[in-house]
Amino acid sequence: MVKVGLINNRHPMPVQNFIFEKEIENVFDFESIKNEIKEFILEKVGVHTVLNHGINQTDSQSVSVYSGKNELVCYITGLSSVTAALVQVCAVYGVELTLMHYDRDTDEYVPQVIFSKNRWRI
Repeated sequence: MVKVGLINNRHPMPVQNFIFEKEIENVFDFESIKNEIKEFILEKVGVHTVLNHGINQTDSQSVSVYSGKNELVCYITGLSSVTAALVQVCAVYGVELTLMHYDRDTDEYVPQVIFSKNRWRI
């Protein structure tokens, strides 16, 4: 399991590592954001190919798909464009993803499972 924060220095988080170490200058530069997340996923989470089912595949035939080698737990910071890019990249690479949301009332983080081992079932 890889536990990281999405962006460093936006909020206190119970992790030491971040996908984005520096402030994002342009939150609408979607391609650069996605590329940096992709680089992190490939280097730190790991990806390989396996025989399985695609994200919206309707038949039961197994096909070659990407699959994350590790689950990713990410403490997010409220920048929706960056969070959306993270979900998009994890979907493409078959990475199990849990987002950790800060709850001001309890001063704790609350998990939201986005993709799990049964990743494509809702």
